[in-house]
Amino acid sequence: MPGGLASDGTDSRSGLEEIGVNLGADVDVDTGAVTLPYDRFRITNVESDILGAARSGAVAACARNKGLTWTGWDIRGGDYSASHIWHVFGPWRQQDAAKFGFMDPMSDAGLMWRGLIPKSEDYTEPTTPSTQLSQAQIEEVGSTCSSDPQAKEFAEEDLVVSSPWSDEMAQLDVAVNRDPRSLEVFDELAQCYSGQGLTFDEDFPGYVIGADRETISEDQITMAL
Repeated sequence: MPGGLASDGTDSRSGLEEIGVNLGADVDVDTGAVTLPYDRFRITNVESDILGAARSGAVAACARNKGLTWTGWDIRGGDYSASHIWHVFGPWRQQDAAKFGFMDPMSDAGLMWRGLIPKSEDYTEPTTPSTQLSQAQIEEVGSTCSSDPQAKEFAEEDLVVSSPWSDEMAQLDVAVNRDPRSLEVFDELAQCYSGQGLTFDEDFPGYVIGADRETISEDQITMAL
């Protein structure tokens, strides 16, 4: 939490450093990654895929036991080649701004799927699970097996709820944006933007008026740079 204070006003850092909890931020300019203390406790994308695969298998087993047709989800690992790039307050590296503008960084496959760049010769569309089933059949499997005890063991949402500092992290965006130190930085950033003929977006700190997080275009890239 900002200033090391927990929601009850106590020092949330007390004792943590003594037991080896890293409370610093690791900044890797070469990859564009920023790792904050809470990130070290979160479920990673790869771990999320593993949980999803396990849950898919459990749901498929449940469906078979109840005589329902279900082939499960496509459980191949996702492409996270750009997911590590820090983008909380907009682009902060020149190479990212030059490629994505203000849009959240994503893999080339993701850009192709969204039609933002031309598809390569080896590009394949993501598969959809159980395409041979009707919507009613899919809903039947969901209502029958999504709460299956074995499937629930791998429910990521249940793990997230019990993760460290989840309540504090749910309020972190608001707390950071209101912190006096943040406001001082935002004011400095707004002045820098103004010097470039841009207007700081008060509703989305780090972005400017006219920034479009859904589009990659020459204008957006120029603005981001």
